[in-house]
Amino acid sequence: MSDVTHPLLILGVKLRSVGPPSLQMLIAHIQDAEEYEDFWRLVIELLPEREREILDEPTPGEQIAAFASFFEDRYFPLQDGLREGDAEGYSDLTYQIPVVVMGSRCPRP
Repeated sequence: MSDVTHPLLILGVKLRSVGPPSLQMLIAHIQDAEEYEDFWRLVIELLPEREREILDEPTPGEQIAAFASFFEDRYFPLQDGLREGDAEGYSDLTYQIPVVVMGSRCPRP
């Protein structure tokens, strides 16, 4: 073989270093394609500088936990379960607003 590195060899090295996606992530992407797209849009819109860190997490629960952690640093608290990785799927974040209500009742006049 010559001193020039073969392109397929380079590709193989890169694929091995990244690794294949987890089975759980593949299933989530297929079953929850619309919810994943909604989640991805939230990431791009609200935390674009953290996109890679969030989407590189291996499972939907861990992605949502990363999102919740970064989101809370910038905006406001979300339900504890999201930050702790207890989300069952993207819809736990995209179909509702999982905020922590921290207000108090206004006294009646």
